[in-house]
Parts: sequence; C-alpha cells; structure tokens
Amino acid sequence: MLSAVVAGFVVTGTFLEIWKALRGGWRSPRAAYAQSPGVMFLAILFLVPLMVALAGGKAFHTRYCIVLLPVMLPLAAVAALHWLDCRRVGRSFRFMLVLTCLANVWLMPAMYHYQGMQIEKGPMLIPSFRKLETIYQSLKTHAGANSVVQVDVMPYFRNQAIPLDVRHDAAVIWLFVQVREKESQIKTGTLPHVAYRLFPEAAVRTNDPMLAYRGMESPSLAFLRCGDWARSASAFPRIGSGSRKGRQIP
Repeated sequence: MLSAVVAGFVVTGTFLEIWKALRGGWRSPRAAYAQSPGVMFLAILFLVPLMVALAGGKAFHTRYCIVLLPVMLPLAAVAALHWLDCRRVGRSFRFMLVLTCLANVWLMPAMYHYQGMQIEKGPMLIPSFRKLETIYQSLKTHAGANSVVQVDVMPYFRNQAIPLDVRHDAAVIWLFVQVREKESQIKTGTLPHVAYRLFPEAAVRTNDPMLAYRGMESPSLAFLRCGDWARSASAFPRIGSGSRKGRQIP
C-alpha cells in the first residue's frame, strides 16, 4: 500500500514537471526547451514512442516499455525532487520514500530466494539451468562417467493427459542433454551411448534399479534406463526428422 502511494506521488510529480516545462511551448517551443532542456528531452523520449505505438493501433505489450526505463528513472528522480521541495508534503514524502526503499531492500532478495526455492523444489517443472543440470547429473551418474547419455521424451510428449505446457517444458530436457553431451564428447572422444526414456512418475516403480531420476514436480518426472542405445534406438519413436545418428527436438 505504501509503495502504491509513493508511486502515485512519483507519477503525479512527473506529469506536473512536464506540464510546467511545457508552459508556453505551443507559442515558443525553443524558449520552452531552453528553459527546461532536461525535462523536455526526457518527456520527448518518453511520450513520442508511446504516441506512435498508440497511433499505429498494433498490440503493445508491457515488456516493450523496458527500453523506456533509462528515461523513466530520471523522470522519477525529477518527480521526487518536486515533492521534496514542497513545504506541505515534503517531510511526509521523504519519510514514505525512505521507508519504501528500505522495504524493497529486504523484499527483493527475499522474493528471489522464494522464487528460486519454487523453481527447484516447487510442485511444477520449471526448466531452469540449475534444474536441468540436476536432472542431467543424475542421469550421468546413473549411466557412468565413461558413457554418453541419450534421452527420449517422445512418449511423454505425446501423452495427452499431461498439460501441453508441461510437455513442452519436459522437451527442453532433451535439448539440454544433447548440448551437454556434445560438450562431453568433444573433450573425451567417442564413448558408448546409454539411453533413458522419460515417463510420468506414477508409471514406474520407486525401487526399480533402472530408475535414474525421480522428480518432485506435479506431474512428476521419472527417467528409466532403456539399455544400450544401439539396441534400444529402434524401439524409440522418431523425434522429428533427421539421420539415424541424430534426432531433432520435437
């Protein structure tokens, strides 16, 4: 609530400063620009792209405003100075601004820590680099250091009972393992291939010796070893098109 109040003050102060700089601008634009060159320059950089996007009538996403951050931050500073110099609300605004900054110093690290825990141990598969590396290292440990890991996600990807976005996230595992194993083969040379297939966790036994990885997501993932790649590759559905030695991501 306090952050919303401070943000309201900043937005209001920004437009008050721009309006103040625009006084007489229609009659003498050069004089108005010479009187407040900094505010006028920032206002032009901020308003012109938004007006052009509005006139174009095309879809405008919030992420497009990222390029306006270098302009918005100086304008926010101008608005803060506007209210700090105000006799009526200057002291109250200073107190709220300091309190908001201190709260954000605590909130941002806490939020990133919480989001990191949700990614690593939460109920959904989020294919972060750390999560993908954890899955890859589990498969690599189970297969052995002197082997190349190959994964097949096509049966899981074709399972209509699993939500589509979860299936697409699981398909990223295939690409990550391919990249990591390509790096490994460059360093160590030709090694025997070991195949693993992705299944829903409910479809495998927890005590199966072929179980290489069992996740905690919902729906949970499990990788079972399918033996030697040369013997099991013919039983795998073809992922996309490609040669016998390589596969394309679904």
